[in-house]
Amino acid sequence: MKRYDGLFDIIVEPENLYAAFENAREGRHFKNEIMETAARIEEKLKDLRFDLLVGKWNPGGYHQFECQTEVKRRIINAPVFIDRIVHHAIVQVVMPLFEKKFIHDSYACRLKPKRYCGEKEFEFERRKKGTHRAVKRLQHFLRSAEDTSENGRAYVLQCDISKYYLTIDHEILKRELRRTIADRRLLEVWDKMIEGYHEPMNPTIRQILLRDMDRSGADEKTLFEYALKLDTTPPEKTGKGVPIGALTSQLEANIYLNPLDHFVKEILGARYYLRYMDDFIIVAGTKEELKEHLLAVRWFIEERLNLSLNPKTQIFPATRGVDFAGYRTFRDYILPRKRNIKAAKIRFKNLSHQYKFGRADLEDVKPRVASFLGYIKHCKASRTSDSTLAHLVLCRGEIKR
Repeated sequence: MKRYDGLFDIIVEPENLYAAFENAREGRHFKNEIMETAARIEEKLKDLRFDLLVGKWNPGGYHQFECQTEVKRRIINAPVFIDRIVHHAIVQVVMPLFEKKFIHDSYACRLKPKRYCGEKEFEFERRKKGTHRAVKRLQHFLRSAEDTSENGRAYVLQCDISKYYLTIDHEILKRELRRTIADRRLLEVWDKMIEGYHEPMNPTIRQILLRDMDRSGADEKTLFEYALKLDTTPPEKTGKGVPIGALTSQLEANIYLNPLDHFVKEILGARYYLRYMDDFIIVAGTKEELKEHLLAVRWFIEERLNLSLNPKTQIFPATRGVDFAGYRTFRDYILPRKRNIKAAKIRFKNLSHQYKFGRADLEDVKPRVASFLGYIKHCKASRTSDSTLAHLVLCRGEIKR
């Protein structure tokens, strides 16, 4: 097991810190916090480098906000901008080292940083990962499992981790980091990042979540239990959780489940296994084989990683289609998720209304349409695409004054 030292000196090099600043502000140039930092960037980076070198740097807190997706609401904890620079500076150097230890069929957050300053020995090629590659690989697994099965059938074990980011155990995460990193100064900084996440629930967001739960028709007992979950002891007391919204959290999430990947592939011998963050799949020719795998996986997750599987974990025939990484995947074709299409129709209706009354223009419309077409072009869904785009009507109306 190779461990790396001498990384901290590369991380705090002025060139690497400046590259981290450029990465951290990409797409956010005009936010006040970022413009204030950019106006005094040489001074800010000099102070940051000094604080890191003498051990004075500490995480500066998080901006907490709510993010609504098609599936659920998420509470995002975004680090303050100067901390994001630190995160990028670290990831730019250490990510190639962990990439060497990840399995091929792990597909989330596996792209090379766009800028990197360091020694050549740490450089690595851009990996073609992501949702589309994951879905294509799953489709290949469905075909292969069915073609090699004695009964001509394939079955799927689909699992995900319950409240994954919130339940990552700090001590286990630190242990996994130390399997690769030997640099004491880097580990001290990383430990501060892990232990420094203890943001309390924003009262306004808490009120919104409770209101939505109440409107859903939940009884008093369910509502009370949900309130207790929102008011749980902060992570600095539980020793669990990493912030959704930090760049380092994405890497940490992959590092934490890497032992599971190797356990499934090398110990269980599961040939058709792939993972996208905390959602993972095993394909096999019989239900019995998958039931045995599930028992072993559940044991490993609970006993070795101190996590728990989502109750929705299930085994089902591959002919039903696999809802994974944003698509419904079958042996010979791919369909879009129904909820994604429903959400796209709503977005296009709202965009049409905004365009009609002058609150949006073509520059606002183009990226939304391009995003949808980029999503659906991988699917067998020409009629669905047409019917969805029909909800986008671009005509100007009279603006009432």
